[in-house]
Amino acid sequence: MPWIFQARVWRALSKKNMETNQSRPDPREHMGARIVIVVVVAAILVLISAFIWPGWAHKKAAPAPSQPQSSQTSQAAPARTVKAVALPQGATKLEEAMPDYVGSYARVSIKAATTWEKSYPIEEWVVTYDDGQNDVTLLAAQWPLAGNASGEYSSLSSGLQGTSLSSGKVTVNGAQTGSYEVKEQSKPSQTTALWQNSTCIFEATGPGTSAQSFWKAFPF
Repeated sequence: MPWIFQARVWRALSKKNMETNQSRPDPREHMGARIVIVVVVAAILVLISAFIWPGWAHKKAAPAPSQPQSSQTSQAAPARTVKAVALPQGATKLEEAMPDYVGSYARVSIKAATTWEKSYPIEEWVVTYDDGQNDVTLLAAQWPLAGNASGEYSSLSSGLQGTSLSSGKVTVNGAQTGSYEVKEQSKPSQTTALWQNSTCIFEATGPGTSAQSFWKAFPF
């Protein structure tokens, strides 16, 4: 019975192949192991290079910002030998606007005035400033409208005697609010600065050129 023999041989060979396949390792297992080994080795190399290669993986401290150098130079305060006298209680807004100090000059007195009363100002004051050597007398008055003050300024400036030292416009934030005139008188030797700013008029008079420097330092 040759076919019986052949069947037995086929079964024997199939059984041997099955045993062989069962004992043969799966190549995918070797491939996975190789991948794990490669990854581990690569990680080790990266860690080693991080500490060997200069500057790599080390956080560099950012340079401290340089301190800006100021281009402004502080100006020394003017020497003051006289202390300002306080304003009286119940002072008006115009009185309060008179600064304690103008440059080296200190306010030493303030009194009601009537010099310009014919033009009907709301209020008028005569303020004395002293720097320990010279006095500057300041007349200050306010009118209801800027037009009233402008008309009075025109009258006063046209009657101001002496040699003109300077004149021009008074401006605030680029807008003209009045005019000014500075003149020098020889007998006695003094200067007078007259200026209008909106509803107010100021006139400073002092020996030599003191009034000219005074009005330039005056905040109004």
